[in-house]
Amino acid sequence: FADGVVTVSRSGSYSFKGELKEGRILVDLEDDGEVKLNFYGVNINSSKGAPVSVIKAPDKAVMYFEKRTVNDFSDTEDRVYTYDEALGDSSVIFSEEDIVFEGDGFVRIKADFNKGIFSKKDVTLNGAKISIASFDDGIRSNETVRIKNSEVMIASGGDGIHTAENKVDKNGKVIIDDSNISYMGESDGIDSAGDVLFYGGSAEFLVSGGSSGKKKKKNYSSVIDEDKGPDKNKNDILSAGKATADSSTFENAISKNTENAAVTVGGNAVFNDVNLKINSAYHGIMGDN
Repeated sequence: FADGVVTVSRSGSYSFKGELKEGRILVDLEDDGEVKLNFYGVNINSSKGAPVSVIKAPDKAVMYFEKRTVNDFSDTEDRVYTYDEALGDSSVIFSEEDIVFEGDGFVRIKADFNKGIFSKKDVTLNGAKISIASFDDGIRSNETVRIKNSEVMIASGGDGIHTAENKVDKNGKVIIDDSNISYMGESDGIDSAGDVLFYGGSAEFLVSGGSSGKKKKKNYSSVIDEDKGPDKNKNDILSAGKATADSSTFENAISKNTENAAVTVGGNAVFNDVNLKINSAYHGIMGDN
């Protein structure tokens, strides 16, 4: 631990609890194993880089959240890059490797600088409960986003979930299984370079259209209620609190002929046994296939 940075250099299991202001967790393994970060109620904020960065964890990195805990991760609007200015740790949680989120605890991510979660490899949510309020994309992967048995709530100025073209499987996929997804924002709810496969659960998209946060002066703001975690009984699009977007809204978006959609698909789209609700200024589901 030095200069506010907790460095994990060996594979294994590590536990964290409490508050870390102007601090970061950096995973940079010297071996080829797996690392598991166990969170028992934390509040980590940083203006000097991503609060959590996984630089090297060849097997994978797992972030586990203990039940009945609330875990907050946030950055600041004027924070700096510390690793990869091209795309790198512009997110609150950044990974060069496969990263997995699991456990019954609540996770709240507030990304004032850019993205919520970004991995250059796979992002997997397995039984996770995550709310994200982000200036740009909520969850971004250069490969595949897999979400299973999870609750995901995103309010953002960019895409809710975004996958890109890559060298591994050419087009990153979004695979969702028995999960509930909510998105409110100014871009695409899901923007996948490859397939979108959604089996069971529900999805609710409120797309005001307009612009992606990274391309414009900031016009999106959100407030997360710090006193409570996600509440399944609420109908809020961001159940961890309240979120508001400077929408200029539907009329403005339509007049600009924006190409935003609740779901944009580069490959095939499958929705099987899904309760799907879309309120969009422009497209509902858009794709070539």
